Amino acid sequence: MNTLLTLLVLLARHPASQASSRDAARLEHLYAEVSAGYDSARGGFVTRDGAPLESSVELAFALGREQGDPLWTARARRTVVWMHALYDSAGGGFFLRLKDADPMQQSFDKPTSANARRLENLIDAWQRGGDGAQRDLAAHVADYMDRVLADGRGGFTAGQVGDRALLPEPNGQAIRAWLRWAAATADPRARDFALKSLDRVWESCWSEGLGLMRPDEFGNPSGAPRLVDQTEMGRAYVLGAHIAGRQADLDRARNLGDLLLAHFEDPEKGGFAEVASPRGGGGKAHRGGRKFDQNASAVRYLSELASISGMNDYRDAARRAGQAFEKNLGHAGADAADWALALRALKVPDLPPRPKWNEPKKTESAQPRVFRPSAGK
Repeated sequence: MNTLLTLLVLLARHPASQASSRDAARLEHLYAEVSAGYDSARGGFVTRDGAPLESSVELAFALGREQGDPLWTARARRTVVWMHALYDSAGGGFFLRLKDADPMQQSFDKPTSANARRLENLIDAWQRGGDGAQRDLAAHVADYMDRVLADGRGGFTAGQVGDRALLPEPNGQAIRAWLRWAAATADPRARDFALKSLDRVWESCWSEGLGLMRPDEFGNPSGAPRLVDQTEMGRAYVLGAHIAGRQADLDRARNLGDLLLAHFEDPEKGGFAEVASPRGGGGKAHRGGRKFDQNASAVRYLSELASISGMNDYRDAARRAGQAFEKNLGHAGADAADWALALRALKVPDLPPRPKWNEPKKTESAQPRVFRPSAGK
């Protein structure tokens, strides 16, 4: 009788176990792809044209911490040390790739997105047992972003040169890095600028019924809503809600999550469209094609949103997108780390711990002096 009962229990659990085993195998395959991309001759997790793979570094630090595997951590640190060669010691900030740092053909290609992602890599290196050099370089990158890329009214430009308009995608990456830096240093001023930036991007780019839009030269919404703008800023709002505890940020993150499910999710093919805008009537949306790398960002965002909001609808949509691209995951290539981080987030959102902020001490204000005329004699 006991044997029969055990068998029935195992049969009842079999589908879930099978799915769990498939998820684990898929992740191990992605980890193997990322590991195979490590090249010590080029500097570590580095592309052929000399640009670091920031997502591979992030994943390597996460696996080193989670699995206690010193090889993953060593590879991540090796890449971060190599990355120092891309830093512009004269003007500040990271060049995009190695050839841009060549004094004979130096460029000003120092995009905000690359500096933001590398700031996060430096913070990981510093917090995972790195030396003072990682902390110091992170401070220099934060200073460069503050001096050159930040807009005093809130938000960040897309790069050192070019249009100064606020674009959602690079702002999502920059604000996340700024929140990470604020949390790592427990600096309330950095936190407050990040929150100010979250507010300004929403006020400047949000279009009711459409989502976050990119402005034209006159500041008006143009084009169709883009998936990456919603997901990158969505992740920034999730992190803002997690670190600072603002309800407004959680509400905005949920608005974007609902928008993805209503307009961007493809009910026939699965996954999320690159662009989407609502059509008139019937609640349908006009969708463009699906991008493999952009869906990784969507899966990660919805997984993080599910964890902080407790809403399983978002996690279910993330799982559906993963299943829609299951064949592509067998040969993810340069996107392997992004997809590994996205699928990991379905189970374990890797959000930083909330800091104890170094708030300035409140001093009692001096009592106002009251003029009292002396009594006449």
